[in-house]
Amino acid sequence: MKTKGQLVWPIYYEVEPSEVRRQSGIYGEAMSEFEQKFGHESEMVWKWRSALTEVSSLSGWVYETGYHSYEYKFIRKIVRLAVESLPRYDVFLSFSGEDTRYSFTGFLYNAFRREGFNIFMDDEGLEGGNQISETLMRAIEMSRLSIVVFSENYAYSTWCLDELAKIIECKKTKNQMVWPIFHYVEKSDVCNQTKSYGEAMAAHEERFGKDSEKVQNWRSALSEIANLDGHHFRENEYQYEFIERVVDLAIAIGNQ
Repeated sequence: MKTKGQLVWPIYYEVEPSEVRRQSGIYGEAMSEFEQKFGHESEMVWKWRSALTEVSSLSGWVYETGYHSYEYKFIRKIVRLAVESLPRYDVFLSFSGEDTRYSFTGFLYNAFRREGFNIFMDDEGLEGGNQISETLMRAIEMSRLSIVVFSENYAYSTWCLDELAKIIECKKTKNQMVWPIFHYVEKSDVCNQTKSYGEAMAAHEERFGKDSEKVQNWRSALSEIANLDGHHFRENEYQYEFIERVVDLAIAIGNQ
């Protein structure tokens, strides 16, 4: 909360905020037991006490049986407020960090930021993981536009392919916009999975099996997104002019 600016909402379920804040009642009994176990001067126990006091001083909700007759209504209210409070992104960038993180995609990200777009780019270099993180899943879900930068090694990354499958899902269920950018690769190579894309998918089939549902979903996502209207970046173009056109198009759509 202090270092990352996270939202914290306390919910008091059949307890009083004052009992949590002052550690009285059952909270006082619990902390006394911890002091007996770890010692009255235990740094750990003092941190727990401090955390209880600090979090219970924040604005929150009290649930009491009888006052809130229907628990599901109480929960629904909190969920609605949470959804409204969570950050939403204008643009999500899907890309191969190996190819374009510190070049094309990095410049594209900065260009969007300069124009005031709230844009999500996985800048922590997490692609070594086996599964796409929940943070990225939520970022895709909460974006208005996903831009997929297809580059030479994009299809080798299972992380990128999982992002792609999620993007397709959100396109279908949330009517999100998706723009493919073909960065020194041909649209047909992505769509038909030839050249580096064919080699990458063959490697995935060898690893997961030719009949793997996961691989079939990845193939389908590649073909489907590659068939959308997109943008081609080729060697005879100035990178800054190409990026400027993409950002200007996003601005025009945002103003509609």
